[in-house]
Amino acid sequence: MKLIQIICGVVLSAVLFYGCTKDEKDEPTPILFPETPPNHLCDGKPGDYSYFPLVLGNKWVYTYDSASFAQRDTFRINGVSLIAGKTYYNLYRYYAQDSLGITGNIKLRMDATNKNVFQYNSVTLSDELLIPGNPTVGQSIGPDPNKPTVCVNRKVISITGTDLTAYCNYTGCIVIERYGIGGGVIGYDYYKRGLGMVSNDDYILKEVVLK
Repeated sequence: MKLIQIICGVVLSAVLFYGCTKDEKDEPTPILFPETPPNHLCDGKPGDYSYFPLVLGNKWVYTYDSASFAQRDTFRINGVSLIAGKTYYNLYRYYAQDSLGITGNIKLRMDATNKNVFQYNSVTLSDELLIPGNPTVGQSIGPDPNKPTVCVNRKVISITGTDLTAYCNYTGCIVIERYGIGGGVIGYDYYKRGLGMVSNDDYILKEVVLK
């Protein structure tokens, strides 16, 4: 009787083992598709809602908006500065194919609450609004901190602007109109969330590195 029980147990174990093995083999192998990397140049960095991403190592390369100019200007965040308890990111400009040296750095900081981007004025020792984080159409944002004597005022004219360049078709841009001393329009700046400035009257964004 014990022998019969042992034989039955061995046969049952074999059947169960075979059944489990067969089921495992019958399961289809999942097909894994590689994720499509984000296109930072055209879409910006996913999840970043600022109009000027301030992260060490970020870089923007612009070509001039003219077929007669082959040179480029590169802007790169290379360091940080602490001024009056506030942290500023140092934006350096490398001009003319990176061969002519570096111009003075621009110090930028972002308000964590409203995403406003400010530029530090070393003469007045104060912050000046560069880009509003939550812009509204018609909003006046003051002179251009980089050209205050040329551009005496700026105004948001769209928050859903489009800009077709040689490299991308940008949508959902903030469009800033610039005014000269006489009150006339002297140009436009286009910014996209998660990316930065995509174009103005001089520049077209060609390459970008976002950390």
